[in-house]
Amino acid sequence: MEERNRVEMIASLNQEELWYMTGEVELTVGECEAILDRGDVSVRVALASNPDVPQSVLAVLANLPDPVGRVARENTNAPPEAKDLSPIGLQASYGITLYLEQRGANRRQAQFVADEYERGPHPGGRPLRDVWAEASDL
Repeated sequence: MEERNRVEMIASLNQEELWYMTGEVELTVGECEAILDRGDVSVRVALASNPDVPQSVLAVLANLPDPVGRVARENTNAPPEAKDLSPIGLQASYGITLYLEQRGANRRQAQFVADEYERGPHPGGRPLRDVWAEASDL
């Protein structure tokens, strides 16, 4: 189905159907925007938790009030700027690995962040942005 047709179809869905749509693997930015326009908080949280949602959509979701923003910031596929806002201990270890790749971390920086992740409280800890700021000096 063409994206324009899917966006029109999304506009006709009820909340339960929208929630179901949030789990699809290849949602486009336009489809995600249509879901956001119509979805309630539970739909937005479900969309924010989908690791296949485009990073540009996760960046928008990360700036929404919690719980939507929190879930988007914890998404393994979130852009690094979104992950920066969350405590390091709320990230999955794979999310930290992706973050380090996204930041182009060298070996010493990666080890510093990994050590902070392992030593820190789960959930919780310092904001990832603060940890990365320290690691950036290495």
